[in-house]
Amino acid sequence: MLNHVLGGLKTTLHIHPNKIDHNVRPQPYCMAGPAHNQSQCAILTRLSAELRLLVYEAMLTQSNQLLHIVYCEAIDVLYNANTFSLKGAQGIIRFHSMVTPLNWDMIRHVNLSTVFKVPMAISPALKSIPPEYYSAWERACTLIGTLSGLRILNIDMTIWNYYDYRTTNTMEDKALMSILSPLRVLQINSLQVELNIELPHTVKLALEPYNFDVVQRHRPYNARVFRQA
Repeated sequence: MLNHVLGGLKTTLHIHPNKIDHNVRPQPYCMAGPAHNQSQCAILTRLSAELRLLVYEAMLTQSNQLLHIVYCEAIDVLYNANTFSLKGAQGIIRFHSMVTPLNWDMIRHVNLSTVFKVPMAISPALKSIPPEYYSAWERACTLIGTLSGLRILNIDMTIWNYYDYRTTNTMEDKALMSILSPLRVLQINSLQVELNIELPHTVKLALEPYNFDVVQRHRPYNARVFRQA
């Protein structure tokens, strides 16, 4: 048994030599950086020393109860105040499977990046993503539509022509409609789609009225980056 005093708080640590696991892999030595007084942390400077000690005492002596309280009170902040950056339709689908319905509805900001390949006839199998799988994309957009609290959605979308990847002027309308049409049903305050191509006039007319802004950003083709997208 080891007694330790920290900031006026006395805690008791129990050490059991007979329970030491000798199979645990030793951790590599890491040189600690210089110690700081943490005065640059806004929350520490805004709380008095007495209040901070009360927090430390609760954390170090009543950890189980405190962690539950912190979770219940902070979970709203976690989902409301953060921006969730996801990759492709599978990122949305898998994330949805990991989040409870209540937390899913608390999400406010999402950034989504994806890569499509046209024509649709050479769209890859699901296991070869990227590029995007068209059916999975439609399902992902449906899931996004269930985010009742979503306020901002930014989509970074790259579309490459399989047969002529050096140009962005030979895209088939059918593929572009399949990519962009699922977005029309989304009811979001701010929905922006950043594309590497200019939408043909025929596609714009077919999509009207659409509720998203399109921003064009030129991206030179890079095979290595494309495979790692």
